Amino acid sequence: MAHGPLQSGGKVDLRAAPVDHDSLDHTGHLMTKGGPYAWVTAVHPKRGLVLGYLFKTSEYPWLQTWENYPAQGMMARGLEFGTQAFDFAAPPSDHRESPVRRAALPLAAQRCRRSRRHT
Repeated sequence: MAHGPLQSGGKVDLRAAPVDHDSLDHTGHLMTKGGPYAWVTAVHPKRGLVLGYLFKTSEYPWLQTWENYPAQGMMARGLEFGTQAFDFAAPPSDHRESPVRRAALPLAAQRCRRSRRHT
């Protein structure tokens, strides 16, 4: 999970904040390839902090990461455990729901299987 694709080609290191700020990223990572458990850490070198998680891939096969690096202001990064690559609403259970929306949800879920970089 250390590198992600760039829209312009090539790869970017996801472990550190980018040198040029003013970007926003959201990536999904399938964590089941290493066995029944996976792990992830977040590090703040200046403060000497490390936060680590060990989790069952049968419960949370996906890890989402989001990064917000504005040109000015506070940078932020998030780690989210999930059952799918990106957050999409559950299929509608209400039979009165729009048939167009019902048809669009599976298409949106197919698109979430790809990692993207938005800069």
